[in-house]
Parts: sequence; C-alpha cells; structure tokens
Amino acid sequence: MRYYDSLGEAGYPISGGVTMAESYAEHLERGSAGGVDYAVRTGTPIIAPTVGRVLNRSTTGGGLTARFYHIGDDGQETGFYDEFLHLSAFGPDGAIYGPGDDIGARSGNTGSQTTGPHIHWHLCDPSGSRVPQWLYFQDNPNPTHQEDSKMNLCHIPQPDGTAKYLLFNEAFYLEFTGQSAANAFASQIGGNSAGVSKSFFDLVKAQVAKNQGK
Repeated sequence: MRYYDSLGEAGYPISGGVTMAESYAEHLERGSAGGVDYAVRTGTPIIAPTVGRVLNRSTTGGGLTARFYHIGDDGQETGFYDEFLHLSAFGPDGAIYGPGDDIGARSGNTGSQTTGPHIHWHLCDPSGSRVPQWLYFQDNPNPTHQEDSKMNLCHIPQPDGTAKYLLFNEAFYLEFTGQSAANAFASQIGGNSAGVSKSFFDLVKAQVAKNQGK
C-alpha cells in the first residue's frame, strides 16, 4: 500500500502565522495532539494519500471532518486513518478512493479551533493516537517531511524559497536554518528519542545558547 504526502505534492503550502500552528512540532509545542496545517483558500480539494474509505463527521473544535480509513493490499482496513478538519463541504460518505484521487471534500474554516481558512491533516494509528505522517510516507521522491535516523527531522519549505528545519521528539523542540546544522547536531546525540539523558539536555542547552548568540 502506498501512503504519500498528497497535499504537499499538490503544492499546498504549510501555513504560518501568529496563532495558527504550521508544523507537527509546533502543534505539539502548543498542546495539540499533532498534525500539519496547510494554508489554502476555502474550497480547495482534499486529495487521498492512499487507498481508503471516507467517513464524514463533525466535531465542535474540528468542524466538518473527513475521516479516511486506510485499506491494505488485502482489501481490508488496516486500522490507520487520516483526518482532514475544518472543511467547508463533504464528499460522498462511504466512498472508496485511491492515492491522488479528489475525495470530494473541500477545505474551509469550520469549527471553533481555527483562525482562518486552511486544511488540518493528521494521521492516527490503530490505537487512535496521532502519529507524524512522514514516518509512513512511501514512494515519495520529494517529501515535505523526512525522518532522521536518530530523531525526527522536519523540513518545512518557506514562501520565499528557503527552508527551516526542526529537530524534535516528545521532550524538546529546536529550530535550525540549515539541514547540515540539524544533521550535525542530531549525530552528536546517539540512541533514540525514547531515552533522554543528561548529556542530551546539555547538548540542547548548548545549541540554544549558540542560537541566541550567548
């Protein structure tokens, strides 16, 4: 089963702003369970990232929401599902689509937890917990996000053509202006994000001080 960055490949920009989170890491930083926001006009098509079945629902915070249940190569649902929030319109309920298909839903600004028109997209595992989409992307030659071997490395294109890089796990969040600097810092840490040592925090503090010119 192919799962890919359908919104990123469609050219939808990751949003920015004072109150609207843009990256997965920034969602976590402000207390959200995770997700990525795309800055698009109301009425923008929602594109399927894999083979799946649509279930339309509505919540107070997320407004009109399309839940997209993944279907594996055996034709059975895998337990994973995407959710697209704050929609202005639904597509056909219960319909099945393939990767790259327009599922009929349209972006909007519905629900109480939105500051402007955009698409909020997150992936849930079979337990219902949100997980970073890019950990599961396949067959995508130019992914919007990518995972470093030791920790999460999030690459975020900027409107001016530059990029910023975020290194993060459940315990911390750091921003870099270049991928080489982010990779160099990650290579110093070793281990994985499940275990955080004192030396790890010493490195974090040193990098923060360097970023601040101290």
